[in-house]
Amino acid sequence: CYNSYDEIKNREVIMKEIEAWDVLHGNKCEQKSLSSLIEEMGFKKDSFMVVNRYGPELKVGDTRDQYGQLQENKYASFGANHLHPNAQHLSQQGIHDDFQMIDRQMMDFSMKSKGGAAVTGMTGSNNGVYSAMANGGNEFIITKDPEIIKQLEKQLCFVSEQLPVPLSNGGLPINSAQQMEWNKVSLTCSMVKKNRIQGIEKEPKNLKSPFRDEFGEITASYKNFRADKLNR
Repeated sequence: CYNSYDEIKNREVIMKEIEAWDVLHGNKCEQKSLSSLIEEMGFKKDSFMVVNRYGPELKVGDTRDQYGQLQENKYASFGANHLHPNAQHLSQQGIHDDFQMIDRQMMDFSMKSKGGAAVTGMTGSNNGVYSAMANGGNEFIITKDPEIIKQLEKQLCFVSEQLPVPLSNGGLPINSAQQMEWNKVSLTCSMVKKNRIQGIEKEPKNLKSPFRDEFGEITASYKNFRADKLNR
């Protein structure tokens, strides 16, 4: 029960699943990337790594040759133009890389578990490493901060623990720039964890829905746009 104007105005409202979908896909608003939404929650940019659908793949090595150079493990690599060796048969279905394979995975999961309603995204977890991707998105997120994944599941209604998790079995990026980026993620997440234990890390912010007014109520224009979805 809210007893004052300020209490109502300052109320934090978690977006409904359909709102989260529209924010991520640009329906009736400016489309936002998954990485920008994570930053809006207050997480540091260096606390997660992004593999882009249209960027270089993440080649992962877990052994070294006689000269100390990392050797790629194709089973551990991930990204555009790469398809897990065990899934090569999918090329016959027009699936040629990991992003397309996840697109299919989300479509299949939606049809089977959501009654045909598309999930907004998925997360993954393995050995203290976490991953996330929006349905049909261009960014694949890898982090060592479980709170990022928790907030994506809470605020954007992502489905938990469905995705592959690169870099979770001891491998390192072969590309030097990506390796430096991952090292920075590891260090940042370690510091965040320490600060969280000590109680000096800020709580994540709730994302503000662009479809709600200052009182947290759905706007009339958006309600009309999504009349068949908002009551789910």
